[in-house]
Amino acid sequence: MTRDETVALFLECEAKRAATQAQGLSEGKSEILAVAHSYEAAQAHWNAWAESLLAERKAMEADGRWAAEKGRCGKLEPQNEETRAWMTKAAADLSRCRFLTPGADGAKAEQESSRPFPPVRSIELEGWCIYFHGFIFPGDTSFNGAAFSGGADFWAATFSGTADFAGASFSSGVKFGNARFSGTADFSGATFSGEADFGATFSDTANFIGAAFSGDVRFGGAYFYGKANFVFAAFSGRADLGSLFFSYAEFTGVTFQSSTSFAWARFKDEARFMRIRADRAFDMRDAEFAYVPWFDQADFKQAPNLDGVSFPIPSFWHAGPALHITSYRALRRMANQSADFERAQMALKGETRSKRGTGHKPWHAAFWFGIAYDALSDFGRSIARPLAIWLGSAIAFAAIYFWNAGARLSEWLSPCDGDGISKALKAITLSAANALPLIGSSRSEEAKTFYTCLGLQHAPAWSPILQIGQTLWSAALLFLFLLALRNQFKIK
Repeated sequence: MTRDETVALFLECEAKRAATQAQGLSEGKSEILAVAHSYEAAQAHWNAWAESLLAERKAMEADGRWAAEKGRCGKLEPQNEETRAWMTKAAADLSRCRFLTPGADGAKAEQESSRPFPPVRSIELEGWCIYFHGFIFPGDTSFNGAAFSGGADFWAATFSGTADFAGASFSSGVKFGNARFSGTADFSGATFSGEADFGATFSDTANFIGAAFSGDVRFGGAYFYGKANFVFAAFSGRADLGSLFFSYAEFTGVTFQSSTSFAWARFKDEARFMRIRADRAFDMRDAEFAYVPWFDQADFKQAPNLDGVSFPIPSFWHAGPALHITSYRALRRMANQSADFERAQMALKGETRSKRGTGHKPWHAAFWFGIAYDALSDFGRSIARPLAIWLGSAIAFAAIYFWNAGARLSEWLSPCDGDGISKALKAITLSAANALPLIGSSRSEEAKTFYTCLGLQHAPAWSPILQIGQTLWSAALLFLFLLALRNQFKIK
């Protein structure tokens, strides 16, 4: 439809609404019930037009007359004349229209009229809001440059084609909760002065490039199956973007002036938060990232909340791309700002593994130290691993001392002459003395006792070297154990 045809249909809906409300009141219905039925009548009149077109499209698809493909910008382009004719009939054009409500602020209306592209038609409706609740838009829909002086209600509306709200202004609250956008939804440059509810489903690209949200905005429960593009958007009020599903999210250059929440959000593809600025609390509790998020040059005035945040880390031998090094470093900086040592260690793990084979080559000492730190203590995160290795190595060194002294395995459990203590226990005692550097003063005495038990007058040539090696090895493991203990319990 052309814009004049769309406006005419919309005014028919308004006439239906007004007539139904008047009839209900004359029949003695309460005002609330009469208003509710009037809105249903307006919706039914609009949807009768929309559903007839959707039925026509279904028939065209069934018999092969439908031919359309997505163009470069993601818009469905007709491939034959029949499809083109249907798209023309199914389009709804309310671009640059000005929607007024009774009692709207005159100053606001005057301000709206000074927009770069002033509306050429005004529509004034009765009621507290512009009501599109449950409306079905079968084809492309345009509210480009439209101005809403009162509240606007698009709750549960269905947009089967592209939805163009670029440059639209909403001077009061707007509701898009439970709305469904099958095609591209474009809110680029739109301004929202009141509260905004976008708990909708976006099946294709959703553009909020440069959008300005002056009031509180809620995207809670929204699903973005295509790209969610918020580049250079500005949130002045509280922003609730928690419990969202994002396929691909772009928040580069966004400013958050009030408290912001991404708690429990799910990011199934890349998430870019580069150069964002958050002036108040920034909550990302329990958010999940399927890919390493980008927070390069992000500026947080207050420490962000990263409790329970999860992000992928490269496997031990398969290093991540070198470009992820800065991403992990940015995450570590955020975690350190929040005193979140667990997340900081996770980010350090990702950063070091990403350097393995890229920044750190096998001929670099850092390459092998990184592998050792990773394998022995999970970068200072594991308490059990260095302790278990320390215990296992103590037993292994006991066996090495026994073998180095030339004793046979069959003598392992035989007792020493005089005291009746088994030779195995003597070997373990010597190993324990070397494994505890702090009590290493008993090392010489234990070694003498052990080799005397085996009937040797002097220790074998390699014994001092083995003992020193075990002491150094054990000291490193105990240091990693204590470091993990400190990290676990945040001991300063």
